[in-house]
Amino acid sequence: GEIDGYQIEKRLLRKDGTPLDCALAVRCVRRPDGMAEYFVKTVRDISERKRLDQAQVERRRATGLLNAIAAVSTDAIFVKDQAGRYLFFNNEAARALNRHPEEVIGKDDSVLYPPAVAARIMAKDQVIMAGGEADTYEEVLETAAGERTFLTTKGPLKDGDGQTIGLYGIARDISERKLNEERLRRSQEQLLLFIEHAPVSIAMFDREMNYLAYSLRWLQDYGRGYPNLLGRNHYQVNPDIPERWKTILRQGLAGETLSNDSDHWLQADGSQHWLRWAVLPWRDTAGAIGGIIISAEDTTERESATRALADSRARLAAIID
Repeated sequence: GEIDGYQIEKRLLRKDGTPLDCALAVRCVRRPDGMAEYFVKTVRDISERKRLDQAQVERRRATGLLNAIAAVSTDAIFVKDQAGRYLFFNNEAARALNRHPEEVIGKDDSVLYPPAVAARIMAKDQVIMAGGEADTYEEVLETAAGERTFLTTKGPLKDGDGQTIGLYGIARDISERKLNEERLRRSQEQLLLFIEHAPVSIAMFDREMNYLAYSLRWLQDYGRGYPNLLGRNHYQVNPDIPERWKTILRQGLAGETLSNDSDHWLQADGSQHWLRWAVLPWRDTAGAIGGIIISAEDTTERESATRALADSRARLAAIID
């Protein structure tokens, strides 16, 4: 034929059964009259080249996936080189700072923030890259929407040899969460202040029935002589609590609100008391039940007077009859 040679790539098997990627080349050597005299066949190992080609394909696929995720992410995602210049800046990062990504790529934080803030950010980045480990922290930054709080994770970006070549970052705006936490914290502070100065017997407990707060009236009525109840366990302070009351407290910790206008309590020393009480759960920042609040009023004197009056009326009625 007129073909002087050809080359193909083929996967062969070594004697031990492992694959070997090869480039197989065949060249025809001809005589002066043009007829084929002999063929030269060469086999070249291209395993490394194939591995690199496959790695390049995987990198392109991973880069495409990262770009697709970053484009729709509600978190700001960015990549910087060792000098602090942005190599990647996703849509959310651009939106938060009211910039186009093209305005930021190739520049450092000095184009986004005041000099002192930019210097602080870039110094932190250098510490992270030098340390070789990721770090997660909260930071407050000025954005297009005003001052916002971000939960930021940054870590060193490394090449195939493990050398640090830059830094990646993911920042989530947690301003609303922080605002809600602050509101709840203030609300809890007000509640504790209210409990402490309430003119009635009221106390606040955690899920293990340890005292978190109590009114002075509670300390006087149910403190059993303790000068301070904070951190103490309610069951240790009151070891003679009836089992039925423990059941009620467990129901409160399970989310129920309960009350009783006239409940009898026989203490270990034989003394009798009547109580009007209410139990209601309180919730933490995550909305989970954090414990219960108990309000109680000792109605023993009133109950005794009522019962004495009833007895007197009964005796009087018996005399009259």
